[in-house]
Amino acid sequence: MPSPSVLSPTGERRTLPPELVLEILALALGQLCYDTVVVPDRVPDLDFLIAMLHVSYAFRRCAIKLLCVIYRDSPVFDNQRECLIHNPKPSVTVFRRLSKLAHTAPEMFHEECTLELLENPVFRWPRSSVTHLSMHYLINVARANLVLLRSRDDLVDNVFTEEDLRVALKHYGDIPEGVRVQLTGTLLEEFVGRCNVWMRLRLIKAMFLHFRTICNVLAFTRPFWERIADDLNFVSERFHSAAKVAFSEFDEITDGLRYTPPFITEAELKVTGFFEGMVLANSITEAEDRYFHIKEGVSRFICALLSVQEREKYWHMTTPPV
Repeated sequence: MPSPSVLSPTGERRTLPPELVLEILALALGQLCYDTVVVPDRVPDLDFLIAMLHVSYAFRRCAIKLLCVIYRDSPVFDNQRECLIHNPKPSVTVFRRLSKLAHTAPEMFHEECTLELLENPVFRWPRSSVTHLSMHYLINVARANLVLLRSRDDLVDNVFTEEDLRVALKHYGDIPEGVRVQLTGTLLEEFVGRCNVWMRLRLIKAMFLHFRTICNVLAFTRPFWERIADDLNFVSERFHSAAKVAFSEFDEITDGLRYTPPFITEAELKVTGFFEGMVLANSITEAEDRYFHIKEGVSRFICALLSVQEREKYWHMTTPPV
């Protein structure tokens, strides 16, 4: 079968250069990877995996190169003959099932992963960097949903952490540079965005814990407000400094990587105690606020952590969502 070609404006038929074919297929496979891992409810067109191997020799050769990157060092391919010896479609189905579990039934995710590690070739060691990155994302999604859906507040500090981000960037960096962005760029952007969200959630939760502590102190120390005002304000300023350090470290890890921070959902914000904290902040009397400037401190901190759109939605929400 001849190489793929296009018609020029003059009507001439021109052959597509191999590097363009490679990029087109890499983008298509990258979208498939993203949909499979991040959006499990979006049904992928698995027939395209087989079709791209039969369009032409050029398409087949480029497709095999890309699939070798995705399944590198796994028995899915015979590298010496450079030909497909197993159908890649079942692996997509497995990833999609694991993604659904991570998103909807996180308590079953790790058990299912253990079975797949034993039975499915793509999950056996040594895994490819694409597989590592995808699984690392799903593991964190499962942890996040254990917090959000199963009230596992003890896991908040272990969800999409800065260390998880470093690991993800390492796996991303191990993917061949020529196809790295096309294959997993959107997945990495999603990972970075999730890390940004959970970093902010942890800071908000810590801030409101600190805020409730101050309110408890105020309730029992009314005669001594003038004496303790400076101490409480000092603690507040130190907390703001810690938040600045966290953002600085995050920016250093991402090193200018472009991404769009996702919108924090009500369910995510609820686990921080934000809504109860805002109700408590609104109950602060003028006398209390005159000494400690609590409302100003809370407002300043929330403005630093929430986007304009998030503040517009949540700022005046005094009733916690169900």
